[in-house]
Amino acid sequence: MRFYGLFVEYFPRDKSIYINSHRKEEGRRRLFSPFDLYDLGHVATSGVERDYQLKKTVGQLAKSGPYRRFTFENKTIVKLCELKQTSPNFAIVTDRIIDAICVATKYSKPIRMTPILLVGEPGIGKSHYSFELSKCLGVPIAVVAMDNLQEGAGLAGSSFIYSNSQPGEVFKLLTEQDHLSPIVILDEIDKARVSRYGDTLSPLHNLLEPVSARQFRDGSVGLPIDASHIIWIATANYLNRIPRTLQSRFEVFEISAQDQGAKRAILEGIRDELKAEYHDIEFSDEVLEALVELNPREQRQLLERALSRTVRLGENVVTLEHLEQVARQPKPEPPTTVIGYI
Repeated sequence: MRFYGLFVEYFPRDKSIYINSHRKEEGRRRLFSPFDLYDLGHVATSGVERDYQLKKTVGQLAKSGPYRRFTFENKTIVKLCELKQTSPNFAIVTDRIIDAICVATKYSKPIRMTPILLVGEPGIGKSHYSFELSKCLGVPIAVVAMDNLQEGAGLAGSSFIYSNSQPGEVFKLLTEQDHLSPIVILDEIDKARVSRYGDTLSPLHNLLEPVSARQFRDGSVGLPIDASHIIWIATANYLNRIPRTLQSRFEVFEISAQDQGAKRAILEGIRDELKAEYHDIEFSDEVLEALVELNPREQRQLLERALSRTVRLGENVVTLEHLEQVARQPKPEPPTTVIGYI
């Protein structure tokens, strides 16, 4: 009864009362139509549980309103120029993003970008770059591990015909956050598989096309929302393992390994992140020297392991001795058999 009263409060029978309560503000663009939300809120569903979940979602959207921010902070371009210096092998990607932001800012429009596909050998910093980019833009970020995704519902929601249907990552990111252009990282897209539950890549054919993305409908909710301003970044090791129909929707960037200067800059950035998270921990210069030749993934893994050993020993300075202790530990052997099936 309490929820029903809340629902009625945000969905009065007179549509104009609701529409006028959510007027457009400067720097914001409509994510969904209030009329569509109103109609969805008054539709009878297939069951009590489904009805409750849907009305709960509709009530939350009624509170937050249909508009989302699309502008970027004043120092965004400065931050991106700094990112070019610390990640020089991604400089051409950063320039593409700077160009798009300049157009969006000059004409007061949401950013429009062709989805980006970063292709390169494992461990060269593709995921690290994507997270740093999110910090520069000041927008929400979601990482979808494509190798673990079992079905397209993870992105686009499960069908409303199921009583336990859930919204997908795209709908949740756009409706629960306050920016029209979050970053969605499709991590290791070349490892996505077709399972007994369906094709995990199927929803991307519509989501990556601006025309169809403007009227994206999550399978669980069914409310049309504008998903055409998402900043898509996919990572892959092998381009030829991605279907050509999907490749054509991306701008492909072949990323080379970093030079020593770039590796040092990334290593120092990882160190600074860990120091900020574990405020009483310091790292000796010898530790950084020992790791500078490694790729970013190995750098992070060994720094975190050495930090854990330091804390275990009741100390607060990560030394070369701590690093050597954890580096000597043998890596586990990969399993020789595969459990389960696809």
